[in-house]
Amino acid sequence: MEIFVIRHGQTKWNQEARWQGSMDIELDEVGILQAENLANALKDLSFSKIYASPLSRAKVTAETIAGQLNLEVEYLEDLKEICLGPWQGKTSEEAYAHNPELFTLWEKEPEREIGFGIESYGGLQKRAVKVLTDICQGTDENCLIVSHGAWIRALVSHILYIPLNERLCFDIDNTSITVIKYNPKKNRFKIKTLNDINHLKNLSE
Repeated sequence: MEIFVIRHGQTKWNQEARWQGSMDIELDEVGILQAENLANALKDLSFSKIYASPLSRAKVTAETIAGQLNLEVEYLEDLKEICLGPWQGKTSEEAYAHNPELFTLWEKEPEREIGFGIESYGGLQKRAVKVLTDICQGTDENCLIVSHGAWIRALVSHILYIPLNERLCFDIDNTSITVIKYNPKKNRFKIKTLNDINHLKNLSE
């Protein structure tokens, strides 16, 4: 089976390079257009189900796709973005200035839990892998997941054996498509397509 993993469309905070985390930030006008283009690109494909993060930027992206495919969306808490506590709403520079020592620890030791409502990348990765595995074991048909940048990055890093310290070595753009193949006999995941944004070409012309 194949799982199409989608990042939500663009938000104003994406444009401002602000960390959204688990805050509920809506799509901007460009993000809505991106979601519509994505839905149009997927309209001739067949999926058994759409799963999505309940945060509105993912929810609207998923519902736009669902409208084209005539499917219902199931919302799962474990598809939500990494929670960044007091750093949410800040740029990375502002987050560093808020607490340089804590920020450096979080960056250099991504598996370590540091508290203060800040989720580790290791914790994020564990829940991403678990929910994907649960989804795959519940069906043998192709399905679609709409989630977030850090969530997808953590998942792909796991599948490709990329250390979390190197998680920024590839891009996960807004409304990008990452296709994961699942072999149920071996319980193994493979990346078939990474960060496909061909459906956005007309928006940049």
